[in-house]
Amino acid sequence: MSTTPKVAPKAKDSDFLIKSSSLINKRCHTCQKTPQQLGADRRFQVCSRCREVMYCSQKCQRENWSVHKLPCTRSKEKAIIFGNDPIRAARAARFVKWYEATPKLDVFRQAALHALDIVNHPENVDCKALWLRLKLHPDYKRREAVDRYVFVEGVVLPKETIYAWRPSDRQFLTEYIQAQNNVVKGRGELGVVPVSISEVDDNGSTVNCSWWILALPFTHEEAKGILQATKWGDVQWVSQCEFIHPRSRG
Repeated sequence: MSTTPKVAPKAKDSDFLIKSSSLINKRCHTCQKTPQQLGADRRFQVCSRCREVMYCSQKCQRENWSVHKLPCTRSKEKAIIFGNDPIRAARAARFVKWYEATPKLDVFRQAALHALDIVNHPENVDCKALWLRLKLHPDYKRREAVDRYVFVEGVVLPKETIYAWRPSDRQFLTEYIQAQNNVVKGRGELGVVPVSISEVDDNGSTVNCSWWILALPFTHEEAKGILQATKWGDVQWVSQCEFIHPRSRG
């Protein structure tokens, strides 16, 4: 691992780095603790291979390696693609930074609990997937980062249907989901759900698309409490536009 000052590295190409939630939210990828929680003497480090995840210690890095090694290995391939297309790279990095940031990550998790009807059908976390399409707000440059994208469409599909769309990714997804579930379900929590998340332009054409393995780090009882507290009612993804991007803000 390479040592850094407690926050994400700021190299010249930092805007093109597809950061993980740990770098975006500045917390350890394994234990989820922040520099503020661990004190000024704890030096956070990034993975020297991909520079996409951050850890508070070598112990946390070793614990997470069984999960991280798969996307870490694929990072070289991604770096080559984005290195040849810096505009696409910057746009993809901006999109990932938006949906992986804590304010939206929490909303997507709540929405997934509702859409999958987890309380009544906890098995859906293992057999369903989400397909989401979003686009930049027309006035995104003048909006706060958290409000730059608007929800276009979302569908709950059988996991096998989404796998069939991109068969070359099937083995990676299967192995990565299993590795993630070993950790999340090992803690007695619901598990992870694959999400195909895309940014589209005004004509509906896909600008960039990626797999997002969304962890639902809640017990069944915790999920029940979240659903009761949020009170979204009948779940239709299209009706959740205001939760992904509050309409009241104009």
